[in-house]
Amino acid sequence: MTLLNTVSNLGTNWPNTLALWAIDNLTYKTGSLPELGDNTCSYTLEAKTAVCIVVGFLWLQWGRPTINRLQRLPPSAWQIARHNR
Repeated sequence: MTLLNTVSNLGTNWPNTLALWAIDNLTYKTGSLPELGDNTCSYTLEAKTAVCIVVGFLWLQWGRPTINRLQRLPPSAWQIARHNR
């Protein structure tokens, strides 16, 4: 029973762990207000963020027909048929 509980916890908690691990890579490290000068935010981090946004929008435009087609499918198209053997 303890083993099953451990496996269940690992299966349901890994997205939270992954999200917390990714926070460090997805947030700005340092920075200050532009009015105060000496803005130390790294340009490479901003460039990576801009590239990710552009790639995301391009992927959305490329995949939009497929996404719309899948959204129009009736719920019965998503059900798996049972085969009794």
